[in-house]
Amino acid sequence: MRHKIKFNEDVEKNRHILRRLIMCIKFCGAFELAIRGHDETLTSENPGIYVGLINFAAELDAALAIHMKGSQVFKGTSKSIQNDLLDAMLQIYKQEILKEIKSANFIALEADETTDTSNNQQMVVIIRYVFNGQVFERFWSFFKPGGHNADALAKTLLNELQIILNSPSGSDNNKLIAQSYDGASVMSGKTNGVQAIIKRTFPHAHYIHCYAHQFNLIIQRAAQCHKDVKIFFANLQSFSSFFSRSPKRTAILDEIVKRRLPRAAPTRGIFKSRTVNTLFEHQDSIKECLDKISYEDGMDSVTISEASGLLKHLNCSEFLYWLKIFHFIMPHVEILFNQIQMRGIDSAQLQKAIEQFQLQIINIRNLTNSTDNNNQQRNNEEPARKRQKMTAGEDKAVIAKEVCDTILSQISDRFDFNDHLSAAKLFDSQNFKTYSHSFPQKYFDETVRSYPKLDSVKLKSELSVIYERDDMCDVGGVLPLLVFIADNNLKNVLTETYKLLDIICTTPMSTAECERCFSTLKRIKTFLRSTMSEDRLNALAVLSIEKKFIRSIPDFDNKVIDVFSNMKNRRMDFMYKK
Repeated sequence: MRHKIKFNEDVEKNRHILRRLIMCIKFCGAFELAIRGHDETLTSENPGIYVGLINFAAELDAALAIHMKGSQVFKGTSKSIQNDLLDAMLQIYKQEILKEIKSANFIALEADETTDTSNNQQMVVIIRYVFNGQVFERFWSFFKPGGHNADALAKTLLNELQIILNSPSGSDNNKLIAQSYDGASVMSGKTNGVQAIIKRTFPHAHYIHCYAHQFNLIIQRAAQCHKDVKIFFANLQSFSSFFSRSPKRTAILDEIVKRRLPRAAPTRGIFKSRTVNTLFEHQDSIKECLDKISYEDGMDSVTISEASGLLKHLNCSEFLYWLKIFHFIMPHVEILFNQIQMRGIDSAQLQKAIEQFQLQIINIRNLTNSTDNNNQQRNNEEPARKRQKMTAGEDKAVIAKEVCDTILSQISDRFDFNDHLSAAKLFDSQNFKTYSHSFPQKYFDETVRSYPKLDSVKLKSELSVIYERDDMCDVGGVLPLLVFIADNNLKNVLTETYKLLDIICTTPMSTAECERCFSTLKRIKTFLRSTMSEDRLNALAVLSIEKKFIRSIPDFDNKVIDVFSNMKNRRMDFMYKK
């Protein structure tokens, strides 16, 4: 008995040391710091942040200091110990995620691809689900698929789905209700694309083309709809390029304008938006800035020539006309783009945001239409010879209307919600009173056709009741209605409605979370850390991307210690004797 007590006391000391090591690794992971250094020997002056943190903690913790000075069998600073601890953390994280997924009724899959700093292909997988009345988009893992074709990508995803759903026999195939990727043909192909291959195994996994990606394509198309508009955006991009290429020019810009132009990224609609707004709002001070550069001593002839050219643009009536028109349009573009990229946005919220954006573009079009009418009246009053000269090229107002029409038509084509997304229209609380007198049969039929697992008769009865109740009309939004039903103990009464609301909330509208994970990837796997293994990368990514969730896991450190001690025979004891 005395031996057992002494043994458990030693185990408690060992676990205390290991908890300190775990804290140091979690700190490095949360702040995306390089764990290893150039030389981790005792005499090294560059042992790495992990060893540096341990040494710092040892100054505050006497037990850790004694361990670091006297231990001959387990210091805990070796690469293998670091990797084992990271593997244990990743394992505990995935166990907790799988628990939440098991309790969720439905899940959705988000995936995207990029290349890392070693020019290796990396696919990220995100799992979206509803848990305790909240929508979560959890990072699952980075992968190196076996190829770039649809079969290789789909095989990788199917293997992970078997793990996530714990259904190698396919018993949970109805749980995956959506999959969201970009519009590349290898992903979106209707016959042999990744989404089509996934759908053969998971028949209810409807494909969602990322709406942020689609919206970016809409803005690109609008920026190329006419040669005058293309010229304007080419000239617009030259402002950003001019100032970003030289610290001398940037210093003058900071001194006079006190605001920098966004760096050139012509494939991103948001770049165009911020550049237009900045240039319009600060055009006088930018003129002053360019004028100073043109006459600044020590400036080379190329710089003076470019500055003079940009100054001419800002004094050109046609350039200023387009700057003004797009200054009207682009703030609404930026608002919608940010709304699409919101975490947890559902199809109902997205539809409302798109409708509001369309109304604003129609209003801008009408403004250009009235301007066009004024110009036409003025043209009719002018002599024929002068009128002929003015109409030799297309009127700018006509082209401005064409830009608005391009945006509106592209939105109608690309944002035409499929049948499975029309379900959100059944829960537009502003129309509940109308629906109580005229049931939305069209949207209902589309919904039932997309989700045959729903009991259509019971769902229609439940919806009819909801439309007639004032307390339901006062609940705005799909997720709040889902929470309202759960909080009021109505899940067993409105079973089909709750199921449909769960499906709508689970369905993703964009792959913005994938892009956020890629940003983390680029910060973790840098040029100096390019040989990092995939397991180590995933563990560090979890500690960064899901650091809030990691902190919320009860007794996380002790769970990690238990997994770590069972991985292999350790030269120190970490498990208590019972």
